[in-house]
Amino acid sequence: MSYHASDVDSEFPHVRALFRSGPARHAILSNCDEVRYEELAGMFSEVPVIRGYRTPDGLAFRHKVAAQDTHSQEELERILSSGGVQIRKPSGDLIRYAMTILEVDDPQALLMVGDQYLTDIASANLAGAKSAKVRTFKPETFPLSIRTTQLVERMLYALRTSKRQGSAR
Repeated sequence: MSYHASDVDSEFPHVRALFRSGPARHAILSNCDEVRYEELAGMFSEVPVIRGYRTPDGLAFRHKVAAQDTHSQEELERILSSGGVQIRKPSGDLIRYAMTILEVDDPQALLMVGDQYLTDIASANLAGAKSAKVRTFKPETFPLSIRTTQLVERMLYALRTSKRQGSAR
């Protein structure tokens, strides 16, 4: 999707079919704010959209599938008013919660697909899961801060790759 788009781009018609097909199961781990979380849950009602919060009492997770939210608005307000803050990627905790929702016991059976090394791919690494890096679709629609981070990611990856190739010689 382009940044904060209202639906999957028509260039990728297979995404909806993929979400509905078996035996693979899918989830979306959200780094966005509460408003966008609700939008994503509405757009992708066929898969769980997951968020997590760090609270003074520990971790709290929620997910929404087809308008069924694991937390009421009152519960969410209680989490946030008690000092709860959103867990953002990179986070192995979000991956591990997704594993419980998807009923996956072995993190190596999970594949995290994402367009950012320092959030998506790092989350998979923290949980011991596999990952696949995909290109960012319509990067020009993303805020400058994200594009800058992705530029740094690409430079670090290129540096790492060139060092590996140099040591293999």
